[in-house]
Amino acid sequence: MARSTPWTLLARHNIPFRILRPADLTTDILKNLVMLVVFAAPHQEQTQMLVDFASRGGVMVLVDLHGSYPWHSAQPIQKSEPAVTYAVGRGRIVELSEPVADPEIFAQDIRRLMAQQQVLIGLWNALTTVAVPYRDHAGGQTIIDLVNYSQDSLRVQLQITGAFRPAEYETPERGCCESLAAVPHGNFTEFVVPGVRIGGRLHLRRANRARSSVSTSK
Repeated sequence: MARSTPWTLLARHNIPFRILRPADLTTDILKNLVMLVVFAAPHQEQTQMLVDFASRGGVMVLVDLHGSYPWHSAQPIQKSEPAVTYAVGRGRIVELSEPVADPEIFAQDIRRLMAQQQVLIGLWNALTTVAVPYRDHAGGQTIIDLVNYSQDSLRVQLQITGAFRPAEYETPERGCCESLAAVPHGNFTEFVVPGVRIGGRLHLRRANRARSSVSTSK
């Protein structure tokens, strides 16, 4: 079995991400991100972009990058053996003193650093299930594909940002479609998805209640 990496574990925890090379780092790219995990030491110009990113409310995590940075002129707001956290404007910068030794713990830590409203999808009882949302513009729906890579059928609890009607659920085994109750919970809607054996697909349509947005792409 292939060794898990931080990226595979982020995917398993249903955290959407994209991988950027240092040359890809631009102000326009950063405007569309809420969190940045940095594995390569930034040069001076990039450092200022990172400070600006955090100042606007972003969360930045530096992994095993030791050096002198502008935010070191302030006192940290939290300090422990593996991590030091600084407040920068409306955001935070977290410095991890060591490389990623356990990708599972790292993914859990990244998830905890995300504000609740930034989490598009949450799954419970589903450590072996990956959820992939995208917008079906032609059909006016939000689609969620579920993939279960264990050998056991699972009952998955799913929470998604936004207000939705009861979902239509299809599977390779039972075809389309089974209606699943939608349970409003604050700014989220919750569903219980029975019997995710190999995979399944949820078809979601907006409900006419509290306004909320889901930003997804196919």
